[in-house]
Amino acid sequence: MRRLCRAGFILAGLLFAAAVFSFPEPYALFKLAAWFALAVCAGRYAPPRFVLGSLAGLGILEALLDFFQFATHKSLGLSFLGEPALGPLNGAVARTFVHGGRLMRAYGTFPHPNILAAFLVLSLVAWAHFFLARRRTVVSVLGIFIVLLGLLLTFSRSGWIAACVATLIVLADARTRVPARAKELFLVLAVSCASLALIFPWAVVPRLSVGAGDYAVTGRVSGYEAAFPRIGSHPLFGGGLTLRMGSDPVHSLYLMIADELGFFGLAVFLLLVGSALMRGARRKTSEFAAFSAMLAALLTMGVTDHFLWTLRPGIAMLFLVIGMLAFSDNVPSHS
Repeated sequence: MRRLCRAGFILAGLLFAAAVFSFPEPYALFKLAAWFALAVCAGRYAPPRFVLGSLAGLGILEALLDFFQFATHKSLGLSFLGEPALGPLNGAVARTFVHGGRLMRAYGTFPHPNILAAFLVLSLVAWAHFFLARRRTVVSVLGIFIVLLGLLLTFSRSGWIAACVATLIVLADARTRVPARAKELFLVLAVSCASLALIFPWAVVPRLSVGAGDYAVTGRVSGYEAAFPRIGSHPLFGGGLTLRMGSDPVHSLYLMIADELGFFGLAVFLLLVGSALMRGARRKTSEFAAFSAMLAALLTMGVTDHFLWTLRPGIAMLFLVIGMLAFSDNVPSHS
């Protein structure tokens, strides 16, 4: 296990070296170092149960805020907590189209619904962990339902897919350790999802259809097409680390890294997250299984979005989970 931890440090160092060779903006290099420091400190000093409890509790607060934003179609005046200015007259607010009408997608205190969805997926995994650990089962069931409601109201298709990936990993791990509880968790998730689908079919069903004229699809495809020539012009070390959106960011974590750090930087990043997932699998504990599911969910969302590399809430989530897997020497429970 120490070898894997050492490998994580080596890979983190290589990623930092790739950033140096990419001729980055000076501040970007400082930011990358700060995020690495966050990852290491989280892994070294944050108890896994505390992190999971924090994600679970904050997820409930975000989901409730999410619900009231959707119900009122405006912000609730919590700008001091980071809530964006939302309202029917704000043309920049993300919306979903339902039967010719438009519904505002919930933001919580995040700058975009997809980022809120990513956070709620992490919270969902945390609540599933506590359910499997038999800690306040009724509260855990309620927590799972509320977080799923919040996730639905983000109307984030990538978030829904990531939630499926994460819960499948949690259930597969639980099936080998606590098979009876795994069946109960599956039932809770199935009933919760079915209930929400029956309550909100008018909003969910249209969102499931993805056509050629869907702006979210066409915008991403055109961004991918524009990114390939840039990557091809500086394939080894990229065009320079920025860790910011820029004017027209490509909606892919992996293409963003390849564009900024080249294929060398992308390869090191993939090795880093791969070693983190391997370390989580080898620990064979419920806490590390939860963090592995979280990382898999974030990496899934990274296929079609850039916020894990360009926006602070997304980068914080990514490096927190990597840190808990790659650099933790805490001994979690085997519950």
